[in-house]
Amino acid sequence: MSGARLAGTALLSVGTLPCLGFGVFGMLASFEVTGAERWTAFAIYATIEVGMLLGLIFVWRWALAPDLVPGACGHCGYQLRGVGGDHCPECGATIDEPR
Repeated sequence: MSGARLAGTALLSVGTLPCLGFGVFGMLASFEVTGAERWTAFAIYATIEVGMLLGLIFVWRWALAPDLVPGACGHCGYQLRGVGGDHCPECGATIDEPR
């Protein structure tokens, strides 16, 4: 995991969290509207909120993913130089590419 990648993701999250808070207030304010506009406004705010949350989850999973190094197991990152066989000794995953 790269320090710059982690720092950028943390900065993005800090910038996104206030937007999520404003979205929650927008959803609450949509209940002050009467009629069909209420549910339209609520659906718009809810869609934006869910999209932002899924985006944050995706970005954090990307930031915390291990950096893949040549000659390492694609599943756990264990260095496979000098390891015989077709399974990783650390996690047991099948090794697909030759070393």
